[in-house]
Amino acid sequence: MKTLNFQSSLRKQMEDFVNLRRLAGADYQSQVMLLEYFDNFLLREGFQSLHLTPDIIQRYFSENTHLHPRTLYNRFSVIRQFCHYLYQFDPLCYITEPMKPVQSTSSRVPYIYTKRQVQDILAAATKLSPKE
Repeated sequence: MKTLNFQSSLRKQMEDFVNLRRLAGADYQSQVMLLEYFDNFLLREGFQSLHLTPDIIQRYFSENTHLHPRTLYNRFSVIRQFCHYLYQFDPLCYITEPMKPVQSTSSRVPYIYTKRQVQDILAAATKLSPKE
């Protein structure tokens, strides 16, 4: 299990949140990574508060509009869960509205090689010299 390395003003709350999820039986590794992105954003913004506001959350998501919709939805979901957790201890914490689920669509079209193409690739690979 990865060591938690949050650094923002909410690091203790993030650690407690992740530990609670893990105690409940969740692996939570990928969600930790998503929380780390948010933690890094809070550091860059110089965020010092112990409760989240609509403004800081909106700025975070505005900064990430370039991401694939599914990626953005995943980040949003983890932040929303974290906000729910914080709200139990701090009624000033803002809880985002639910985001409309993103339709699962494949963004990659697979390319299927012919037998001949695979043979050509393997033949070309045998001619390569090893890297030193």
